[in-house]
Amino acid sequence: MISIFVGVPLLFILIAGGLVVAFRLMPAAALMSLWRIPAVMVAMAVIWSVPFLVRHLRITAFDVNPLRDSVANALSREVQQVPTYATLGLREEGFDPDLPGFYHLVVEGCYLTQAMAEEQDIPIYERVDLMSPEKRTAILIASAALPFGVFPSVFLEGKEYIDGGLADNIPIVPMIGLERCDEIVVVRLRPHREGEIEAHWKKVDRTLRVREVPDAERRRMYFSAVERSRVSSLVDEQFNPPINFPYRDFPSSVRRVHVIAPSRLLGNFLTGTMNFRASYAAELMQLGYRDALEFLQRAIS
Repeated sequence: MISIFVGVPLLFILIAGGLVVAFRLMPAAALMSLWRIPAVMVAMAVIWSVPFLVRHLRITAFDVNPLRDSVANALSREVQQVPTYATLGLREEGFDPDLPGFYHLVVEGCYLTQAMAEEQDIPIYERVDLMSPEKRTAILIASAALPFGVFPSVFLEGKEYIDGGLADNIPIVPMIGLERCDEIVVVRLRPHREGEIEAHWKKVDRTLRVREVPDAERRRMYFSAVERSRVSSLVDEQFNPPINFPYRDFPSSVRRVHVIAPSRLLGNFLTGTMNFRASYAAELMQLGYRDALEFLQRAIS
């Protein structure tokens, strides 16, 4: 929303100001090429506005009801015997005291303190094995919502939820913080890089800690840090690595993290994420079964 109501008008103002200067200073021959500028303005406006309109008008390519029926049917036959969590992304506005969305400016020694909150996707972990079948289905549908014209976001108790993978696509937080597991097996759908699990956990852990602090306190922390840093430029100020909420070390209580991952990329957003063919799903399940079997055989031997 900030991109639409702040970014686009600001872009138009800057380009309009540039045109005024150009008409005063540039020769006539060079002015003939300025037709490209309005074209760029239109293209930028479309880039900013289309995702906003698709989401808020709830434009979707697929009907979610068949998916809901399939999930409800599958759950009617399954009985969870172990704690089972679903990850959702909660859409809410929040101010990051280290990486603010719209930053302060310093003009002639005076701070313009108009740092603004940004919309964020906060990971929410729901234990579905303790829920009623109806609520469990609703939670799982919400955890699969891709509000980019695919499946619409889901509103539960007045809050907007989306696919949890957009907020945390390696959701080991419940296993560490809630279930106190000391050995974790992570199954991935893309090739794995050394240290990736730990780095991802640090970012998610920080996001959750920031959210626990009231927004007013986060703002106070940010501007206090800005004053201490003695910023003197007109550029946006961020603290990276963060200083108000620094990253924490990966929990020492976790003795081992095992990763089962494909050796090659299984597809990009269009050929992988958006590939709903039954044959492709069967291929992925077969690959996962094979890799899991190899992992277990190594663990036993």
